[in-house]
Amino acid sequence: MSLTILFGLYFFQLTGGVTSASNMERQLGVWQAQEKADEETCQREKRQATYEEKQFITKFNHLVGVLEEFAKQYNQGHTLDLKKVKAVRKAWRELEKSDVWFRSDER
Repeated sequence: MSLTILFGLYFFQLTGGVTSASNMERQLGVWQAQEKADEETCQREKRQATYEEKQFITKFNHLVGVLEEFAKQYNQGHTLDLKKVKAVRKAWRELEKSDVWFRSDER
């Protein structure tokens, strides 16, 4: 019987048995560090998405303003002002560059 107990204790020790307190603390520290890194990554991604959305809104509003100026000038004189046409093109290109949605058909 004592041989069985000794063999059991020896086997228990070989397989690792109960993890030590320091090992558990180390694992907890690693887990906490990973959680913090994941949270920071998530926050960084949210900030990036917010920034991109603000950029899109700014460029979209600029395009709308340029189109309004173009339409107002055209309605007054029924002529095309090349500066206004170029401004509309430029604003549209800037908007296209700012959002992936516009580039979805490019391959």
